[in-house]
Amino acid sequence: METACFSVATWSLKLNKFGIHRLIRSFLGFFFLSCLFPSYSLNAQDRPVSSVEQVTRLDETNLAVLERRLNSEIDRIRKNRAPEAKPAPMALDYNVHGRTPIIVPLPHAATSLSIVELQKVTQDIMNCFSKGIGIGSQVESRPLLPLLKEAGVSLAPEWKVDHEQMGYDFYWVEVVFSCFLEKDQFPKSAEFALTLEDDVKKPARRTRPIRLFPDREDIQLFSMDIEGGIGVDASFNFRVPKVQSKISPFSREIQVEAKIKAGIVIGPYKYKFRRAAIEVKGLGDQDILWRYNLQSALCGANDFKSILILKVPKEADSVFIVANLKLTPCKNAWLPFKNELPFLQAKPARLQVELAKKKK
Repeated sequence: METACFSVATWSLKLNKFGIHRLIRSFLGFFFLSCLFPSYSLNAQDRPVSSVEQVTRLDETNLAVLERRLNSEIDRIRKNRAPEAKPAPMALDYNVHGRTPIIVPLPHAATSLSIVELQKVTQDIMNCFSKGIGIGSQVESRPLLPLLKEAGVSLAPEWKVDHEQMGYDFYWVEVVFSCFLEKDQFPKSAEFALTLEDDVKKPARRTRPIRLFPDREDIQLFSMDIEGGIGVDASFNFRVPKVQSKISPFSREIQVEAKIKAGIVIGPYKYKFRRAAIEVKGLGDQDILWRYNLQSALCGANDFKSILILKVPKEADSVFIVANLKLTPCKNAWLPFKNELPFLQAKPARLQVELAKKKK
């Protein structure tokens, strides 16, 4: 014991000689303070970020509810099925291009699922919702006025007054939501709710969207699956390049001509259109909602992009988008239970909108 005490004392003298004991004392002090006052540590969720990835799954209570609903549906199928009857299964067909899957019923002669097979399907569903899926969100922004200047285009009179007399800037903001699913999975439905936040004191001057895409009048554009383009004109109206009233596939040759016809002064940028029924709420408000009920099963193409034109007061130093995301994953084999599949809801993600540096 005396030897051990002597060794510790010897090392303490050596550390004291070099002043290292001060570093050790500082470290120990910080450690004990962190334990006593954990709120002083910087939480990762409080840091300004432009992208967030997380895994969302059902908890035990909701998993039990899902299991009961699936079992009830199997009981209903068993009671309604005659012994010789075979239900028409569902499968993925392909359009003329050979790439876009479309959910269609197979002919009655196709092999049907037995009760045992349906029970295996329900187990697969339970495994997915227990394991969870990855959901990511990301924000990209750029100021619009410098882009107009580079294009040699004058700002529309109404926005010029807002900029010069009222003290507002305008930003193109892309919010991309990604769901990381297995190769044979696709999103059956999705819901994206956004809330805008800033540090502006006067409520009348809070940051708000003046344009949304997709908006209510854009719903008809989502009748097919295609990678097209989108840009804005001098009045910040969204424009989609078209050829013979149809969305133009995104390519350098076609976009040049289509850009001129559409009156686009900024863009066009790539945009993936999905065949879906869309509900949009929130233009001019700080709370915005997009709800997608997908009518095609694009396995592996699971990115959703929403675009906002934001009107930001010049005195704003920070703007955030709080994203609340819901998604229902699905497989072709799960379609007999499609009405029982719940949403998987991610935790709110607070994303920072990057603003241009202010001139001093």
